[in-house]
Amino acid sequence: MASKKRIRITVGKTSDGKPIMKNFYGKSIKECNEKIDAYKLELATGQKQEWDETIFKSWADQWLNIYKEKVVSSPTYYGYKLCIDHLNDYFGDYNIRMIRAIDVQQFFKLKADLSQSMVDKLRITLNAIFETAIENDFIIKNPMANIKQPKGKPTAPKRPYTVAEYDIVVEYAKTHPEGLGAFIILKTGIRKGELVGLNPAKDIDFHKKLLTLHRVITDDTGTPKMKTTGKSEKAMRAIPLDDVFCDFLKDDIRMYRDDYLFKTRRDKIMGPRVWANYHYKKFKEDLKIAHPEIPVLAPHELRHTYGTVLYKSGTDVFTLQKLLGHASIETTTKIYVHDDVDDLIKNIRWQIDPADKKDAEKVAT
Repeated sequence: MASKKRIRITVGKTSDGKPIMKNFYGKSIKECNEKIDAYKLELATGQKQEWDETIFKSWADQWLNIYKEKVVSSPTYYGYKLCIDHLNDYFGDYNIRMIRAIDVQQFFKLKADLSQSMVDKLRITLNAIFETAIENDFIIKNPMANIKQPKGKPTAPKRPYTVAEYDIVVEYAKTHPEGLGAFIILKTGIRKGELVGLNPAKDIDFHKKLLTLHRVITDDTGTPKMKTTGKSEKAMRAIPLDDVFCDFLKDDIRMYRDDYLFKTRRDKIMGPRVWANYHYKKFKEDLKIAHPEIPVLAPHELRHTYGTVLYKSGTDVFTLQKLLGHASIETTTKIYVHDDVDDLIKNIRWQIDPADKKDAEKVAT
């Protein structure tokens, strides 16, 4: 007959400082720990606790649906859902009260091959799940309190085109059958979901030289959906157009069609993934053949190129934030305010300009 397991813990001290010990017995160490958790919870709440067999997956899915669905934007929600999938693969069948710090540490150890960004998102999501579990009396403490998170792989930096490469790609896009989308992103910095949501007759005013965003197409669930709200409240914005944009497209009949600029062969709404995986893919493959010296960039790097070209030309970050539709100035600053060595050397003033020196002397007197 298998012997019972026992865990002995300190539950207090006597008046003379001696520890008060209590034994918890069970058929396994797991059962002992469950009884310890129930005892601690009973002390904390003053109520006798019934056996709670809530498994992690059940609470994680409930957390996602109650705390995130229709509360955050669609892309953010599906980002959380991806994290939940990772977490459920590992913790899914655990009783949530039985997850220990060592289990969490082991989980993150196994995720060290993921990007730093993904590891950070997993940590944030898992911590939120445990914190809300405490608020709802499923557990009494967060097992992530002293977890040492692995660094993960550094997120690959967004690579923009140089000004010379930018000019070449813009001109090539004018001549390519699938170059329209790349041309528009390079000249306006819009997101690919905003690109496929364009209705040129309503959104582009060549007289005022202005592109105004009114909608975005998302396809996170696989089915394209039109939304009149963007990634943030600042996403729906107006973007000035330069002469290169207007001169190239003002006589294009596609710009006066009161319909989506990009549609599927079945005349349906085109999702951003379809545009990127088929139409833009063809463009970048041909670009690589025509200009093998120019790197192949992802659509979001075309957007990043637009921002970089403007920033290098002297556009301030506050204007850049509005043009790119960032939710906060911190996002814009984090992306663009990282001068390279050439910029630093160019911006250093090694000597005081004589005119500035005279002005300073006048102020001093």
